[in-house]
Amino acid sequence: MDRRVLGGCFRKEKIVFTAALLFCFVIHMLLIKQGVNWYCVDIDGYLCHAATFSGRDWSGVFSHAGRFYSWGYSVLLTIPMILTGNTTVVYYFAIVCNAILCCGILIVCYMLAKQVAPDVNRYLLLLCSTAVSLYSSYIFQGAVMLAEIYLYFFVLLGVFCLLQYIKTDRLVWGILSGFLVGYMYIIHNRAVGIVVAYVIVAVAFGIKSKSWKRTAIMLFPLLLMLLLNHGVVQYLNAHEKN
Repeated sequence: MDRRVLGGCFRKEKIVFTAALLFCFVIHMLLIKQGVNWYCVDIDGYLCHAATFSGRDWSGVFSHAGRFYSWGYSVLLTIPMILTGNTTVVYYFAIVCNAILCCGILIVCYMLAKQVAPDVNRYLLLLCSTAVSLYSSYIFQGAVMLAEIYLYFFVLLGVFCLLQYIKTDRLVWGILSGFLVGYMYIIHNRAVGIVVAYVIVAVAFGIKSKSWKRTAIMLFPLLLMLLLNHGVVQYLNAHEKN
């Protein structure tokens, strides 16, 4: 095929892809005020950890949360919390991040789709990826200050890195997949099922490839993240449960 034709096709695909990203971002941003005054004990937990990381004392608020919440999402909320204790400002920051992450979900889904179904029309794959990023529950969860969108993005990114490692055997993908699975657990402890599934895949991959080194490459970063989580949890317990 002529280079000019290939270049034209690439530019057209790039324009359509950019339009899909902008459409996704706008849809999620339309709901930016939907949950500005909506709070629950989950949000209290995430905000309390962010306050602790930023040097603020919210132990009184945390005493009413009633349970422990993971701190992975709080790392993101710490950024605006360092600048202000105004929870409305923190909320708007979180919703903008959610909109950006939903665009990231579209990108990762598209990359995954091309890996899994390389023979399918690219525009159809893009349409399916856009539908995923605009799934009804994603739209609602993107309008509140909860960890779900954050978790969805890292789950998909972890799957992509794992698939890349299995296909290419490149060290960087195996290390990234381990760190990402560990961070998923830190974002939400109910992701323990993902951790268990990942360990099973790592062991199975080592058996099939007859190389325990490959299994170690996948599991060692995960172990580091779990140890980090244990240390941070001890720190949070000491500062928030007085």
